Amino acid sequence: MKKTGRGLGNDVCLVLFACALLCLIPPLYAVPPRLHVEGNKVKDPNGNVVILRGVAMIDLGFLQEWEGGALNMVDRITDPNDTQGNSPGWYTKIIRIMIAPPDSVSGWPHPFSPDNNDLYNLLRTVVDYCAEKEVYVDIDWHYVANTYDHVASTSAFWTYMAPRFKDDSHVIFELFNEPINTVGSDAAGWNSVKSDMETWIGIVRASAPDNLIFVGTPRWCQIIGPTATAPVSDGNVVYVSHIYPTHWLSNKLYYTSTITSAAAAHAVIMGEWGFESSSDPNDYITNGTISNYGQPLKEFVEGIGIGSIAWVASCDWGPPMFNTNWTLRVGPGEMGGFVKDWLYQASGGAIISKCSVTAGKTQARDVNDYNDMKDTFAASGTIIPPTDINGINTVTATITSVTEDYVVYTEDLNDFNSTVVNSKHKYTHTGKLIKGKMGKITSLTLDFRKGTFAITGKNLNLTGLACPLELKFAMGSYELKGHAGETIVNGTKTLIPTRLMRLYKDTLVVNKAKAKHNIKGFSDTLSVTGDIAVIDTNVNLCNYDVNFVWGNQLFNVAPGKFKASKTGHLYKCAKDVNDANGAPEVVTAQVDIDKATFTLSVSKANAINSTSNPIRFGISFADFNEAVDVNRVTGRSWSY
Repeated sequence: MKKTGRGLGNDVCLVLFACALLCLIPPLYAVPPRLHVEGNKVKDPNGNVVILRGVAMIDLGFLQEWEGGALNMVDRITDPNDTQGNSPGWYTKIIRIMIAPPDSVSGWPHPFSPDNNDLYNLLRTVVDYCAEKEVYVDIDWHYVANTYDHVASTSAFWTYMAPRFKDDSHVIFELFNEPINTVGSDAAGWNSVKSDMETWIGIVRASAPDNLIFVGTPRWCQIIGPTATAPVSDGNVVYVSHIYPTHWLSNKLYYTSTITSAAAAHAVIMGEWGFESSSDPNDYITNGTISNYGQPLKEFVEGIGIGSIAWVASCDWGPPMFNTNWTLRVGPGEMGGFVKDWLYQASGGAIISKCSVTAGKTQARDVNDYNDMKDTFAASGTIIPPTDINGINTVTATITSVTEDYVVYTEDLNDFNSTVVNSKHKYTHTGKLIKGKMGKITSLTLDFRKGTFAITGKNLNLTGLACPLELKFAMGSYELKGHAGETIVNGTKTLIPTRLMRLYKDTLVVNKAKAKHNIKGFSDTLSVTGDIAVIDTNVNLCNYDVNFVWGNQLFNVAPGKFKASKTGHLYKCAKDVNDANGAPEVVTAQVDIDKATFTLSVSKANAINSTSNPIRFGISFADFNEAVDVNRVTGRSWSY
């Protein structure tokens, strides 16, 4: 029954209020950050190079109605637990969503029309689902034609779509799938394509100034060389190449040289590639195998550091990656298993499932003094084996802090005792650890038959270790690497020991906070304890103002109030009266730079902030100036 009058108004208000609250709740997943082009590389907001590797889907409407549904396909090609092939799961970073223009096909469901939202509603659902999967989306306007024959229809598509996806940081616009434009020389063909591409770039940029754009090239995206010296006017674009077995096997040198020259100047992606072994003469374009096309193409693409998107995730469009029962097509002439394994290998070829790090109770003041270094490291997980394990004659293990690209520890294991049994390579250090010398990786096992690894080390100097970390094994010309974030390192503790940050990165961590406000004036209290890592360990706190900030309240310890211990870098301040606000606040504090800990106690305060959630807490002195949000929800809590 439909309500009317006042009751309906109340219901509407409640619904709007609930929706407003929901909008304030952040998603439980991490939407991929917006990408941009810098030089000839695609980068994230932190300046890290991002290589987009992924899989293309068939036309969205066709897939939705006639091939099992788009969301089911997204699940299929992002399944981290799919063990088909040689890899333990899918590591897709980008999904290409094909939109077939209605004038290029007939009778397909969900065609694009600027006069209704049918296609948009379906596309929006899939785009949002890809955000939940934490993968990028390439919206592909899939013409295979001359650009100049479809300027109006393509302009209408991007006029409609660009403003609707401009705020989606994970969405990329592919303006026109495969321009043909064979109007003369390579340069003439590109100039023809370029003119129309710049028209559509202008339409997109009018409403979506920041989204990454993919720009197709002439002759079905096989002529990319001229882009090196004659780029489009927009710098935030990636140029697209499509290479299939017929091109690779007939004129490999031409394609590799022109793609290489373009990739040296601008960002480039292998936007389509694929193969299947077939006796059908009509399949000559895609007729190939792993050995004569897949593997050499992979080595070329990875060698020049560009992205790649495999065509196509389907059971009946070709070349197909799946059988009709949706099992993965695997074998020398099948691309399904090869694509999945490539994505896994390109992600590092190793997955760290467990990692533990402990810091010694004391730390050497000199990073090169190992007497006090008692750090330990252990990790285990899965690997994908190299193609030729007989070629392994040198092994090096390296631990790196990824964000700062800082090598924390590296060691070659060539003088270790080594054994190889049934493809299980085991390296063991049996010598004694010598005081004053660097510790050792004590054991490393690489089991290529089971696809597992395990490594341990002790008495190491792991100063500078931070999440995410990278563990890399270099074996001859082969390399395995895996990344581990805070959810892996030390399990539920989720933190690298702060002591390891000393000499490397200023760090502040609050372990416990308690603020209490009392009705009686000048009787509020505050206590905060946590970890503090200082790059400049020789700083003398006795000579500086040391400021503790709780919300908008400042508690200052003036120069000379801190007293230094006779040994080490332990500073204590006992009952310093802080009258900055005209109140008899008493501050007691201790900072231990060697053990990387701090405590703060404030008593006799007035109107202490004890209700805000979260609240900002910071410490500053000399060049150190760090602050963190303290949140009751996370367990780093305070009472009131």
